[in-house]
Amino acid sequence: MNQPPTYPPVPSYQRLVAYAYWVAGVTFVATVALLYFRFTDGPPWFVAAMLPAVTFIVTRWILLRHHFGRHTYAWYRETFPSNSRTEGRVSCRHCGGTHITARSLMQHTHTRAHVCAQCGSSLYFSPEG
Repeated sequence: MNQPPTYPPVPSYQRLVAYAYWVAGVTFVATVALLYFRFTDGPPWFVAAMLPAVTFIVTRWILLRHHFGRHTYAWYRETFPSNSRTEGRVSCRHCGGTHITARSLMQHTHTRAHVCAQCGSSLYFSPEG
């Protein structure tokens, strides 16, 4: 009795990246089609010119929002237990520094990056407010 092979579930981040690449591929095909129609009395040229840029920006925004939402304080403490102290504070996983500062990422992300003041590496993210 042969059973079909079982595959491990695909993590959500890999699905998201696959979706982003699919969107980029569809955009590429649509851009080629729009450029073709541009030279055959089709839609205006700016539609064909803006489509790849808009798709890149939206895809990047989706991936970053997922990244910011996944790498939280709880994730950091769980992933790097050797850098978690008993009083609830954490230290840098790269240099061991204990001075962590929060910086606003701006660009309408409404997210703060918690950064090591000694080496400058981002440790985790939290929402503003």
